[in-house]
Amino acid sequence: MPYPRNSLFLMLCGFLCLFLTNTAQAKGSSVGFEVFAKGSYSKNNISADIISQSVTGTTGIAIGLGSAIRLEARMSLLESYQNRMELTNVDGQPWYATSIHTQSLNYTLGVDIDFLSDKSAFRPFIFIGAGYVENKRTYSFDGRDYQEKRFGVSGNGGLGFRVMLAKFIAFETEGLAVATGIDKPGPLIDYYLTFGIRLFF
Repeated sequence: MPYPRNSLFLMLCGFLCLFLTNTAQAKGSSVGFEVFAKGSYSKNNISADIISQSVTGTTGIAIGLGSAIRLEARMSLLESYQNRMELTNVDGQPWYATSIHTQSLNYTLGVDIDFLSDKSAFRPFIFIGAGYVENKRTYSFDGRDYQEKRFGVSGNGGLGFRVMLAKFIAFETEGLAVATGIDKPGPLIDYYLTFGIRLFF
């Protein structure tokens, strides 16, 4: 039985990090290993009877290459649900799609750069990466169920900060923009704000 794709991604990233760690240590470089997890939840009342909810989760591993730069592998999941969405037909009459559920999986490899010294308790950072996105949407319309799928190359840019709570743990928040389909005209851009922790080994 084949492994799920997300498990295979994390395994490959783990082997890559292990290889880079051994290579850097053999050359006498300073290397640190990190794991992190962060997420967010939002609920919006668009109107009295239309509600939108979304949950975002990101987990990953990183190899610190010196005091300010790290190579980072991430896997992010976005789930969103809206109970109803109003559409308009060619005659100007309102139609409604219901139970709109969207799921996006984003696999990313990138570079995380700290602005300040590792001696600072407050550490702003930027993240730049690229990856692959799988997007699936299901909804009901006019008494029928529909499903749409989209796949594409993604470009990722993030800005955030870490606050060191102890030597081996930090609180982390990040605003992230994910552009899907950067290899095609008119990429779609999603924005996330996440909060979580990072562990240093």
